[in-house]
Amino acid sequence: MKTKYCAIALILGSSLLNPAFAATNTQTTATVQATSSVSNVLNANAAMDDQNVVLTGYIVDSLGNEMYTFKDSTGMITVEIDDEDMAAIDVDATTQVVLVGEVDVEPNANTIAVDNILLANNPND
Repeated sequence: MKTKYCAIALILGSSLLNPAFAATNTQTTATVQATSSVSNVLNANAAMDDQNVVLTGYIVDSLGNEMYTFKDSTGMITVEIDDEDMAAIDVDATTQVVLVGEVDVEPNANTIAVDNILLANNPND
């Protein structure tokens, strides 16, 4: 009986070390990460650290030191946008934008570290 379990463990263990299995597992992980991005402030406030976000809404206030208040229909959150990224785009509180980045879990509240800021394609503009 012990030999049977050892054989099963050996087969399972060798399949985990198989490069083909590893590639499939990596592809699945990448697919899950790509499809699991947070898409609104409500969910971003409850998200895990480093979770991807793609938020559409408005930058309504500058807090200084590259920090801004971002608002969508579900709430508000503080976002960090590099000065050179903000200088490259002309926005005010009525300009709809798309922020791409990741969640930073902080002791008091989550924030968003923004990697890219883009103008939203608003059909009303």
